[in-house]
Amino acid sequence: MTRLTKTRIDKLKPDPSREAFEWCVDPRRFGVRVSPTGRKTFVIQYTFHGRTRRYAIGTFGSITVDQARARAKDLFSEIAKGVDPSRERRVNRSAPSISELADRYMAEHARVHKRPSSIRTDEHNIKKHVKPRLGRLRVVDVTRQDLASFHSNMSEHPIAANRCLALIGKMSRAHSCGGLGKTPQREAFQNSKSIAASVFSAKWNFRNLAQRSARQRPRKPKIRSSSRRFDC
Repeated sequence: MTRLTKTRIDKLKPDPSREAFEWCVDPRRFGVRVSPTGRKTFVIQYTFHGRTRRYAIGTFGSITVDQARARAKDLFSEIAKGVDPSRERRVNRSAPSISELADRYMAEHARVHKRPSSIRTDEHNIKKHVKPRLGRLRVVDVTRQDLASFHSNMSEHPIAANRCLALIGKMSRAHSCGGLGKTPQREAFQNSKSIAASVFSAKWNFRNLAQRSARQRPRKPKIRSSSRRFDC
């Protein structure tokens, strides 16, 4: 084993009969897989719960050796903390979008447990606000900044904005608590609690902003009315 460099990788030749590997000493178990067609892919090899696994980092040419090496070190650090990157990748690939989560929430929770008026309100907010702005995002990719931007873009409709954030929180909590049933995609909602936490954080920030704005408005002088009564 030697230290992988661009020059070293350029010299690697494919074996038409099988995959070949060139391993690196820094870090150990980081290397390059050369396919029979000549495709070169950076990989790591690790053991998780007694099973040996390989994880592809990226293809040589699309990322540099130094970038792949840095990513490999980050992955080994996560593995040491008990995270299986191969499992995480499978979960992320099967992760549904916010739009799909909304459809499941309405079908499996809202229409089963909520009143007709609440169902109509949820349907309206999902169709008009949630899906157009967040629908394409995968649940595992939604960040606190996404929710903050969503809320701020609805500043002209503050009541609807707060209701939509509360609705997103209910959607995520319904799944995290098992309210949306058991499906193969259940693991894809692993960060749903963090989405709900982001919802309440965004609402708190919005409420504080409204309170500060109210304090900065000039107050009208109060006119005191006399409580004394006069008999004519």
